[in-house]
Amino acid sequence: VWWINVWDRVQVETVGQSKIRAAPFAHVGELASGALLLIATDEPTDVANRAHVDRLASILEHLDLRRLQERARY
Repeated sequence: VWWINVWDRVQVETVGQSKIRAAPFAHVGELASGALLLIATDEPTDVANRAHVDRLASILEHLDLRRLQERARY
């Protein structure tokens, strides 16, 4: 997860649209073909900004991407 992310329809279906929309992204926009534009913070993410780092951590925790990666490995 970066400052600005574009997830295609397959990524959205894999993670789940409702789960993505419930994550604490600053903005979520719908693109063509079911893709989503996901913006983590209102300004470019700065790793020296504790609020930005906390936001990224909460997004990652909410989405539980590690579990999805592990499930796809086997």
